[in-house]
Amino acid sequence: MHFQILQSLIRKMALLPFSLTIAILALLLTAIYYREMNIITRSQTQNTASGIAHLASNYLYQRDYDATQKILNAYMQKNHVRSVRVLDANEQIFTHIGPRYSKKSPKANWFSNQAQVSGTTIENQYRMSYPIVSDVNGEVIGWVDIVVDQTPMRLIYFEFVLAIFCLCFAVPVISAIALQLWLKRFKPAIKEIEESLRAVGAGNYKYRIRLDSNSELKPLADDVNWMARSIEQAQVELQSNVEQSMNDLRETMETIEIQNIELDLARKKALEASRIKSEFLANTSHEIRTPLNGIIGFSQLLLKSDVNEQQTEYLRTIETSSQGLLTIINDILDFSQIESGQVHLDYAPMNLRTVLEETVQILAPEAIKKQLEVITLTAPDIPMQLVGDPLRLKQILTNLLSNAIKYSEKGNVILRVKKDESITTLKNENQKSNPLLFSVEDSGIGIDTDKNQLFEAFSKVDNKDNRRVGGTGLGLAISKGLVTAMGGNIGVHSVPGEGSTFWFSLKLDSGAKPKDNQYAALMGISIMVCSANALLREQLQQTLSLWKVHVELIDSPDNILKTAGKLTNENKPQQLLLLDVNEFESIAEEANFIDQLSYQLNLDFHCKTVLLTTPYRQRDLQLEHINKSVAYANKPAVQDRLYRTICTHLNLNKQIKEAKNTKSITVEGRPPKILAVDDNPANLMLVKEFLINLGAETHTATNGEEAIKICQTDAFDLIFMDIQMPGIDGMEATKTIRQQTPSNQPRTPIVALTAHAVNEKKSQLLLAGMDDYLSKPITEDQLIHIIQRWCNATTSNAFAKSPMTEKVMNIHTLHPKKEAQQTPQPAAAQHQTGNAVKVTSAPAEKVVDIGLCLQLSNQKSRLAHDMLAMLVDNLPKDLEKIRQYYETKTFSELEHTVHKLHGGASYTGVPKLKEAASALDKLLQNKHYDNLDSPINALTESIEELLVWSSEMDLAVLFEE
Repeated sequence: MHFQILQSLIRKMALLPFSLTIAILALLLTAIYYREMNIITRSQTQNTASGIAHLASNYLYQRDYDATQKILNAYMQKNHVRSVRVLDANEQIFTHIGPRYSKKSPKANWFSNQAQVSGTTIENQYRMSYPIVSDVNGEVIGWVDIVVDQTPMRLIYFEFVLAIFCLCFAVPVISAIALQLWLKRFKPAIKEIEESLRAVGAGNYKYRIRLDSNSELKPLADDVNWMARSIEQAQVELQSNVEQSMNDLRETMETIEIQNIELDLARKKALEASRIKSEFLANTSHEIRTPLNGIIGFSQLLLKSDVNEQQTEYLRTIETSSQGLLTIINDILDFSQIESGQVHLDYAPMNLRTVLEETVQILAPEAIKKQLEVITLTAPDIPMQLVGDPLRLKQILTNLLSNAIKYSEKGNVILRVKKDESITTLKNENQKSNPLLFSVEDSGIGIDTDKNQLFEAFSKVDNKDNRRVGGTGLGLAISKGLVTAMGGNIGVHSVPGEGSTFWFSLKLDSGAKPKDNQYAALMGISIMVCSANALLREQLQQTLSLWKVHVELIDSPDNILKTAGKLTNENKPQQLLLLDVNEFESIAEEANFIDQLSYQLNLDFHCKTVLLTTPYRQRDLQLEHINKSVAYANKPAVQDRLYRTICTHLNLNKQIKEAKNTKSITVEGRPPKILAVDDNPANLMLVKEFLINLGAETHTATNGEEAIKICQTDAFDLIFMDIQMPGIDGMEATKTIRQQTPSNQPRTPIVALTAHAVNEKKSQLLLAGMDDYLSKPITEDQLIHIIQRWCNATTSNAFAKSPMTEKVMNIHTLHPKKEAQQTPQPAAAQHQTGNAVKVTSAPAEKVVDIGLCLQLSNQKSRLAHDMLAMLVDNLPKDLEKIRQYYETKTFSELEHTVHKLHGGASYTGVPKLKEAASALDKLLQNKHYDNLDSPINALTESIEELLVWSSEMDLAVLFEE
């Protein structure tokens, strides 16, 4: 077998060079002969045409037809000439002989001063035109158009090609026969080698090849015998090594088994330690949060009572400091989330200026103690209304500003926000995306260590000074984790001894358009700003310029009166002086100077004074009884607070009374047509109320079947669809609406309304045909954001007198006997999951939170009253259904009832009922039907408490405007 394969291979290999050489030679000879044949044909044709042209020249000139015809007859005797014609100067046929052919020229410029040749046609005809030149004047007087037949030449050519290919076939055959005869004498030796290889392959390594010493294959046989001996020796050694390895492996396996047992024990200990650590962190966090919630809550209650401005500032400081402490507590938990990759970002509409000012306010006491100025500078081209996670952004800024204050002993801490020019927005990218660069500059000690290590956990600028600066060492690590999770970058620029600049960049989408005329009361007035700090002057100028105020900057108090007089002479009277108080002078001298300066400004120029100072300095100055033309504004300069102070001091209160902002939204100049679908009457009432207040043409449906019928006969700009409904739920209704919508109609956006976290259900919603989602409870700002996003709507603002905007009734006054049941609660905090805002109420042990009721109804007391009354009226029926369905194990109906109750509780200020319903709803949603006794008892207890509360309270009085 091997011999046959080898013989066939040798035969093929031997024939290959012969075959290639002969084939190339045959093709070359064929090509050369073909070329020569064409040249001969052209030459013969041109000679014939030239002879005809020469002989016919005089006769054509004389128009002698017979003589010309005789010449053509003479040349037609040649075998290769098929047809000839003579044309005159006008390209008209003078005479013709032979078969007729097309008069049409085979190509452009066929009749010219030179011979023209067309290629061989399908009939093997070769055509040429040749000019006839007159012997008299040398001009072209006609042409010879001749056609020759190449058939005889072709036959000769084919005979030649056939001969060549016959030769090419014969040579390889003869060579193969010779090679076959020559290889026969190697056949016995090759068979012997084949038998040896087969024996070795079968494991018989003692088999040897025996050939004559004169054989040409004797060296190959010796090599095969040597290979057999080598394999035999290797087999013996391999067997010995395998036995040794098996013994070693057996011992190793026993050792590994012991180590695995030890590792398993160590792993269990580590998991237990981790569990204990997590439990400790959770317990510690709860224990610290409890008193902090009390501090924050009662601070907010005191802020609602009758306190003066200075006491208000102290209370705000207590509240912001408590919030700062709460942030530090959260750092530990946040760091563990970042390490595990479980950071949750909540995107919501936010005002960037508010975020910056609230952050600065939290850190203001610490900066004031060190006599530092915290300056906020924002570029004028940055939109203030953005969409992002305000809590996480404040957390990042708080960490960076806190570090800057810690390591600075004097000067300024500057917070800058501007467009990030290094980030380019692609054409296909959302044009509402704003690349922003945040930076915090300090005048501290600088950094001379590896800057990359700063963003690692428990790393500080100067570890030798930990006790003085304090801190957990997690701030920068948490900031980096949050910035990375938000898709941004963070870094630092620092020079030892010259301070540091920490920066981070983020992309934030634009939010709703800013309100018009928000600071219209100060438009057009003139204000002088005096401060020795150039950066503070720049910050105040930015703020006042936003209010359309004419600003005059002064760098020294000594120049105030001179500047005021100069501007008055130029017919530019100043209404107010905003004076930055120098913290380093004695209080008596400073108070005397301010008293005289403000008195003279008011007397000579009718210019009042507002002192920009710290709360501590304000208290000292007030004790000095400065004249009444002076008012106080606390540092850091917060825009809304400074605006109210100036308006109050200039008697502009009538112009700045709080107004109710009635927003109107339109689509292409008309009210949007919107369908709201929800089986919960309270939820449907709230959504409908919000949409009507926005000016939308609102339609409602109480279930999926009704929504499908409405969509069959009417078209909408937007549909808000509840997910869980009896019968046809929201996802099935959406699929049906999508299927029945004609292909020629535009796609109607459908937004899901759900009381659940939708991260795990997002793909199901999208597959069902939904375009977006909102998590209950929803707010008016959310609805505006969704309508603007999906309907390309525009929003306009109208202002009317405000009803009860911050009214949380004092139950101590209304119902002195019922204060235990109804104590005013702090305002709720808001956060967002996905792109829907969630309202997190005050501590869950409260039965009813009136302030939360008003907040959820957009400060509409009538709507808040109706929503709470509707919930309370349905509670007895819901309680009976819950008990009945649980006893009969009808979990599907129980799930529907609890989900509906949870939706209603989400829109009213009943935090305890909402929390109990939410916990039970999640268990039922996930089909966890075991151990439902405790959640059922908690829910029924919450319902009973709310029923008792409603029987003792007068809702009409609580929500009285």
